[in-house]
Amino acid sequence: MGLGAAAIGLGATLLTKLISVKTWTLVNQETNEAIKGQFPAEDVKKNVGANWTQIQALNRQHAFLQFLNGKTDTLTVTSQFLKRDITDDSPGKKLKQLESWTRLTKGKRRPPLLTFVLGDGQDLQMDVFLESVSDATYGEPVHGLGGIDLLGGGGIRRVQFTLNFLAAPDGDQSAATDEKEVTDTRYARAKEREYQELLCQNEYGSAMIGVIIRQRNPAQALLKPGDIVKLPALEGVRTEVVEQKSEVFSTAFGRKDTPQRRLLIDYFNKRNLPYISYLTAK
Repeated sequence: MGLGAAAIGLGATLLTKLISVKTWTLVNQETNEAIKGQFPAEDVKKNVGANWTQIQALNRQHAFLQFLNGKTDTLTVTSQFLKRDITDDSPGKKLKQLESWTRLTKGKRRPPLLTFVLGDGQDLQMDVFLESVSDATYGEPVHGLGGIDLLGGGGIRRVQFTLNFLAAPDGDQSAATDEKEVTDTRYARAKEREYQELLCQNEYGSAMIGVIIRQRNPAQALLKPGDIVKLPALEGVRTEVVEQKSEVFSTAFGRKDTPQRRLLIDYFNKRNLPYISYLTAK
């Protein structure tokens, strides 16, 4: 009998450990409040990726791949709260606390920074912002014989929900966006008959940015096939203003004092005629 009880105790311990492997904890880093899941997390999905564009070209089997930017990592977790007895907190109360973490924090311009831990955190632990709590489904109170509420209080027993997280940028706990300056995005190799305005029309959708690129690189006023043109990210030229620049060419129209001009002036002087010719209407 003692062995049987020990076996039952060992089995319960193993079952508890197995369940705790996938239970989850969400910690508010700014208040140290923690919400712990009662059940293993369901449908845990993590998405990591980047944005690319494909540039088609004639006589090529495969398109050129151009990296644009990285995507924000996302995490989705489905879980539930259950009120086992009258000593448990209301599932709706726990859900409202989660919902409050999607809203602005006093003194901040963003919701609180959280840490999501799955199990013991060895496989999945992330600093996140709670983007939304979705698909909340509320159960009905459980009643016994004669319509008596077994849990007391007349509250709900179960609520199911989905948590949608955005990964916080590394090393930045003060904002939900990465404010690091974006520099050059790529280097374009000029082909025959290509020029800055044409390259910028294809890159940014605006030929006027080509004027800015040309002014930044005066040594590349005219492009030759094979020239490398540095095209910054759009953020690097978005606020630039195209300034008109003109130069005085003193010899642009050749010499002003010519033998022909002197002969013409002498002709006018001898005949006492004005230098300006005009047509008069009859």
